[in-house]
Amino acid sequence: MRISLVVSIIACLGLAACERGKPPSEQLRDSVEQTIEGVAKTTVSDGLEAGPFAPRDECSKLSGANEFRNALGLIIAKRDADGLMALTDPQVKLDFGGGFGHATLRERLDDPQYRLWEELGALLDLGCATNAEGDLILPWYFAQDMKVDDAFGAMLALGNKVPVRRVAADDGEVVEHVAWDTVDLVEGYSDEPFLKVRTRVGREGFVAREQLRSLVDYRLIARKGEGGWMIEVFIAGD
Repeated sequence: MRISLVVSIIACLGLAACERGKPPSEQLRDSVEQTIEGVAKTTVSDGLEAGPFAPRDECSKLSGANEFRNALGLIIAKRDADGLMALTDPQVKLDFGGGFGHATLRERLDDPQYRLWEELGALLDLGCATNAEGDLILPWYFAQDMKVDDAFGAMLALGNKVPVRRVAADDGEVVEHVAWDTVDLVEGYSDEPFLKVRTRVGREGFVAREQLRSLVDYRLIARKGEGGWMIEVFIAGD
């Protein structure tokens, strides 16, 4: 799996990935920028060609997009709620049940039911796409045709060599490796450590839940206005 933004920041603050002598604010900024820039370099990993839905960066060509994402990364690392509001439309859409706006977003940021800081951090690791309107979309795969019949019954394998095992165990025999591609849930989603899946070639097996992501998990849509890029949608589900 990719190293998450949060893990990267922790390593940086522990001086494992930062230059000694730099002020902490500069170290933090550099770590965020390196993490986001690294998304564009995921086409090859461990000598393997990336799968069809490996994170890609289509947004660097958009004016101000890199600055927006770098600012968002710093805000996430600092858990800066005020900073997040400054990058978010006051009417931001947060769910399909009528939830919207700054007040609701603030309430949910630290709510363990939503874990929105962690969800935001995960998005920055998953690439960036654009649409015909010129919007910025995180993650990259959400703007793609995933070629699945049921988006709720499919998951994305997060890595270039995700093992599908014969039994639900870390040492189970590997029947196939999946590279940044979708798999179908055989028995539905659960909180178990392993989920039973079917790959595109029809093999069934078990994949560690932490190596899978729902196709309708959180996504973010930002639009550029007179004041710069603003988050207009931050939502999960369909």
